[in-house]
This record gives sequence, C-alpha cells and structure tokens, in this order.
Amino acid sequence: MAVRNGGWRLTWPSSPLLPSRAPSTRGFELYHSTALGGWVVVREQNNETESTVVRATQTACPTNTPCAAARHGEWNHVVGVYDLDVVQIRLYVNGTRAATEAFTTPWLAVGEVSLGGTYHGGKLISPLKGAMDVRLHDRAVSDDEVRQLFLQPPVVKSRWKSETASTATPPVTPDAGPAGAGLTLNKGATLGEPWVDGGLTLDGVDDYAATATGVAPVDTGASFTVSAFAHTAGVPTCEAALLSAPGAVKDAFSLR
Repeated sequence: MAVRNGGWRLTWPSSPLLPSRAPSTRGFELYHSTALGGWVVVREQNNETESTVVRATQTACPTNTPCAAARHGEWNHVVGVYDLDVVQIRLYVNGTRAATEAFTTPWLAVGEVSLGGTYHGGKLISPLKGAMDVRLHDRAVSDDEVRQLFLQPPVVKSRWKSETASTATPPVTPDAGPAGAGLTLNKGATLGEPWVDGGLTLDGVDDYAATATGVAPVDTGASFTVSAFAHTAGVPTCEAALLSAPGAVKDAFSLR
C-alpha cells in the first residue's frame, strides 16, 4: 500500500489512513500519531480481541510534540509494507525507510479496506482531515522501488481549463501545461458555464475542440493518464467521446 508521491497532506494530529477491518480486529493500519512522534504502520499478531499490536514507528518528533520534521500541512509519501519472505513490516516516509519490525504471524483480514478513518465498536473513529491519493500493491515493494515512487511524481503535460479563448477564427483556448497545445474550438464549440475551472460547451452534433494537426501532448507509446470532468445534458443515445488521440488508422486511445 502506498500513498502517491506526495500522498497525504496531514492537517490532523493523529488519524488512521488505511485500516483494513476483520471481524475482531484490524489486518493492518497506516496512520499518523503525534503521541508516538510520527507515521506508524501496524499489524495485529492474530484476529483476537486481545491481540498484541506490532508497530513500525517513525520517530520524527518527540512524543506528544508536533515539530517541523513531521511536515504537517505538506504532502508526505508514506508506505507500509509487509514482506512475507523476510517476515517483517517496514515503514517508509518520503522515500526513506523509517522503521522495521519483525512480524511472524501473518493472517487473512476479511473486512473491507477503509480510507480516512478506522472502525471500533462498529463506529468510525479518528477521522482524517486532509487529502490523500492511495495505491495498494499486490506484493512487497523494495527500498529502491519506494525511492522511485517518491522521486517520480506524475508530470502534467497539458491542462485545458477552458477559461478564456482568443479572438481568432476559430477561437483557441490555451493549454495551461508545458506542452502549450492550445485547443481550437471548432464547429461552434464555445466556453460555457464554469465548474472546476472553466467549461467547454458542445452541442452533441458536430462541435469539437482539437490541438493542431499532429500535436499530441502525451507519448501514447509510453505510460500516460488522461482525465476529464464531464456533465452531459442527458443520457447519451449513442457513444460519446470525451478525449481521443487518432493514429493513422485507429485511435491510440479514446475515453468515452
């Protein structure tokens, strides 16, 4: 399990991040504790009410004392690992291993994974106040892999806010990203009511917006991510594409 590069902006002194519930106790928990001085990854020895807790704990600050080393109010990359091969749990903070503890009694938690709090007595407690982006991996990651996760954040190539447009014919709305691939508003496409930033309004007949011919801001032969906020006027009666990048014969991708 890993929080994205800069995975959680912490603004609450002690809040669980990723508890996994089982009928009697938690399978694991990743959280921050001011009382313990930093980030913590926890596993229970077994699925019994009186189970012994095993903690790998960061000691960035004195106990019960917030300090600058905790990076409160900033993004932190926090990773908790259980490695069956070497029977240990490991905690990494911002690319560096912060703690290691032996854990020799693995067991299967059958409850759901919860984000932003933990359950006790059937109630959600220790709620998170902040923001996070979470990944769970299906194997133990190594020290080098954690370091790479921390050092390689996603790079925004293009972002179209659709807040302004030029007076050209047809108008162009600028690209706020480094690619500078402005979108030409074709066939009557206009800037409409804003929501997140601006907004692009299309009539569902022939309106569209496109970068200049041959300008694709991402390399579709490598890893990439595309996303959009969409608000349809009604249930589409046919396929409706949000984003696409054509090749010579077929689309390299289409989000629809």
